[in-house]
Amino acid sequence: MKRFLLIGFLFLIVLIERRVVAQQWVPLKHKPTLPTDFVGISTMLLLPDGAVMAQLCTSSVDCGNQWVKLTPDEKGSYVNGTWSSMASMMYERTAFSSAVLSDGRVFVVGGEYTNDKTGAQGEIYDPTADKWTSVAAIPTTLFDPSTGNILDAQSILLDGDKVLIAPVGATGTNSTIIYNAASNTWSAGASFVTGRNQDEASWVKLPDNSILSPDNDNLHSERYLPATNEWVDDAPIPSASQLFKSYEMGAALLLPNGKAFLLGGTGHTLLYTPSGNRNPGTWAAGPDLPDSQVACDAPAAMMSDGTIVVATGPGCADGGSQQPTSFYRYDYATPSSSNGSFTLVTNPGSPNSKAEAEQVEASASNFRFLDLPDGNVLSAQGSDNTGQLYICKPAGSPLVAGKPNISNVTENADWSYHLKGTGLTGISQGAVYGDDAQMDTNYPIVRLTDSSGNVHFARSFNWSSAAVMSGSTLESVEFALPNDLLEPPGNRNLSLAVIANGIGSNTVPFVTPFFFDTASWAGASGSDGPIFTGDLNGDGKTDVFMWDNVTHSWAVNLSTGKGFKQEVWTGAWGSDGPIFTGDLNGDGKTDVFMWRGSTHSWTINLSTGKGFTQQEWTGAFGSDGPIFTGDLNGDKKTDVFMWRNASNSWTVNLSTGKGFTQEEWKGMWGSDGPIFTGDLNGDHKTDVFMWREANKSWSINLVP
Repeated sequence: MKRFLLIGFLFLIVLIERRVVAQQWVPLKHKPTLPTDFVGISTMLLLPDGAVMAQLCTSSVDCGNQWVKLTPDEKGSYVNGTWSSMASMMYERTAFSSAVLSDGRVFVVGGEYTNDKTGAQGEIYDPTADKWTSVAAIPTTLFDPSTGNILDAQSILLDGDKVLIAPVGATGTNSTIIYNAASNTWSAGASFVTGRNQDEASWVKLPDNSILSPDNDNLHSERYLPATNEWVDDAPIPSASQLFKSYEMGAALLLPNGKAFLLGGTGHTLLYTPSGNRNPGTWAAGPDLPDSQVACDAPAAMMSDGTIVVATGPGCADGGSQQPTSFYRYDYATPSSSNGSFTLVTNPGSPNSKAEAEQVEASASNFRFLDLPDGNVLSAQGSDNTGQLYICKPAGSPLVAGKPNISNVTENADWSYHLKGTGLTGISQGAVYGDDAQMDTNYPIVRLTDSSGNVHFARSFNWSSAAVMSGSTLESVEFALPNDLLEPPGNRNLSLAVIANGIGSNTVPFVTPFFFDTASWAGASGSDGPIFTGDLNGDGKTDVFMWDNVTHSWAVNLSTGKGFKQEVWTGAWGSDGPIFTGDLNGDGKTDVFMWRGSTHSWTINLSTGKGFTQQEWTGAFGSDGPIFTGDLNGDKKTDVFMWRNASNSWTVNLSTGKGFTQEEWKGMWGSDGPIFTGDLNGDHKTDVFMWREANKSWSINLVP
């Protein structure tokens, strides 16, 4: 009853202050295929092609090694998306380090519970090959698994495809280690400030690229500076706003106003204002969680409208939040409070239903959130054995300050694309949990939409930065089109947007390349002369044909449009000059003809569509230049013509369909380059034209 009164009171405040109403939870319409010992869905990661990979936990103490993939539907909806299987990890892992690398692959290592006996063997998943492979072993000088433990180590992606990891049980003074995915090598990270410990702490990336962490003594904080690879002392934690209880705290996020927001296992929250340099920032108390709620190993996510959705519990114990779970929205920009405020929101599942009970009658530590490209947040619950997931919809519009901006898109030599712009990596890491799981989405997702509203996600890779809130700094990303946009004929007009943490840029026009429909056709090849092309049977398709001395016949490949039909045609061969092709009788079929000096005539192979009919036609031959073919009089029959110096004229063989009529035509001759033929004025008659350097112009013979 007390909660219902509270909800009513908060609802009254919403009306008075015109604050955003509570978020709406929508169940996904489909569930993945579940193993028989399935207990719930744990870590979720956003792949660079817009798909989601989700870990299926089983009754194994190590959670399991199985993953499934959620692909949005043709409209880009994850609610209506479909599930498919994925390759399994090499080892089972629970509460492990993870990162989506800037080359598009996924890195994991460690695990609070794992069947990796070393506890330190990393793996990389390649989405393009659907395959997991081991990474290089960590040198024992950096981390010795016989004396230390990685366990539920905090991790974060740095520039250069490097992952900073903080093993729970470090070796010597190596508080952190760095994995370089580009070179598959390990190196030493920086040591924490002397005497400090960050076990169970949550990291948050700041606009200057440094990493903020509270120390678990509830007294100190420190920051990692990537440029110098060092941890430096930062401002002390306010004594009245301690974060850790029972060795646990909640999530840490960067707010749109540039401040860091940290949730405590004590129910307190803290706000941190960065200095922008290596000097300490400043801490201030944030609003306490209402109803004596706490955040112990519990998720939070920045929504596309800039508000934060948080899962909480009524108490904190070693290992996480107590049940049941409640959900709140934190609005940093509440008009009545300089530090923001919390609003209790509805739970996933229908009110007072079994579905709601399955969600909230569990620890908040079992939940995982993930920012989606459509602006929603995906929610999974690790102890819900029904496999039901929900999306949480923001109540407000996408935050303008979080919009990426596209400068230009250019094509690469390998048909991938290079996109430049600002804000491509977003203004926050997205959804956060803490040391047990990392699901950052501060990288660009490329979405292409057609005029019917159908959505296609490209595969982005090699983004230039892992920063957040990078301002006017120019960033870039490569992307490859999905297979359905590489199908012939291409040349599709689309709208392109780049998305970071669910906030999309303004769209720009994008046209897919033109593609040939490639195929392999069987057919005859090899010739004792040239290989010819033409439409032998008048069906509008180009055929291929050649002479075969062995069979003393023409080998013909008749095109069906889907392949060649091979035939053998008898007909004349042999010439005292070139062999020509053309439609001599205007029936739409390609004929073959040649001059023979022995008979002083043209030997003609007239195509019937099923073979050649051989004829002898009289006509002129011999030229002081090339012999040309074309339709000089526009009667759709191929004529033959040549220049003769003796008569200073063109000798023309006009085809009647049954023979040649010989004429002499006056016209220009002589060129400082090739002589060309074609229909220059569109009257369906072949003209002759040539370049003359002397007068810097084209000399044209137009047929009247």
